[in-house]
Amino acid sequence: MLQHSSDLQHSARYAKGYRHQDDLSKDEVSHAGKCEIIKKLTGGYQYPAVILDLGCGTGRYFHCMKNIKLLIGVDPSDNMLRMAKNPVGCATSGAQLVQASLHTIEFKPATFDIVICVGVFGGVCPLDKFSLSQIARFLKPNGIFFFTIPEYLPTSKTWKTRMAELIQPFLFGHARRYVKLRLRRFSLSASQVKRLISTSYCDPEIDRWESPTGRIDLHCIVKKKSTAYSSNIDR
Repeated sequence: MLQHSSDLQHSARYAKGYRHQDDLSKDEVSHAGKCEIIKKLTGGYQYPAVILDLGCGTGRYFHCMKNIKLLIGVDPSDNMLRMAKNPVGCATSGAQLVQASLHTIEFKPATFDIVICVGVFGGVCPLDKFSLSQIARFLKPNGIFFFTIPEYLPTSKTWKTRMAELIQPFLFGHARRYVKLRLRRFSLSASQVKRLISTSYCDPEIDRWESPTGRIDLHCIVKKKSTAYSSNIDR
């Protein structure tokens, strides 16, 4: 579907405002903590790494990455990617930028050493088995996946929410994803994350991080199982 011109202008304005906030917050605690994790992961490789940044936005974390052989940034917004050509914190990154979503992007199996997905799960899409298997397929054996997700905290529920939760386990495919989207129940507990990743990943490191605003995120680092390699290739 084509966007109306006013929608495109709004999207451009949104991307510009988003980038402005990125520039302002690059030295704040919330950014610095995630940046430090990315520096350690990418700088700790014995050889230059092939890295995928899913939901890269305006290139918020490009300047945190070290020891790069190839960096690919993926985002569904063309306006965000235009900003990412001159990413946050550096004049240029040399990143290859691709307009796509996690559900539409395709790479050859076992392409990446590291996949990073910060601020996407729990905000605009759920962390589910499809997403995890898709990313595992892109990763090399023993490749590393770093992602964040808001921690699940119980809240009061309306009768509609309770009914939707009751029927959700009996739904499949698009219907289940639609109900989950409507529920906006994208947050997860650490134990739920561990259960979800157990099929294709191992060695989970999950740290609970609280922002100055009181939001609690889970910083999750997992490794692709070497035994998941052949099954993902065959998909």
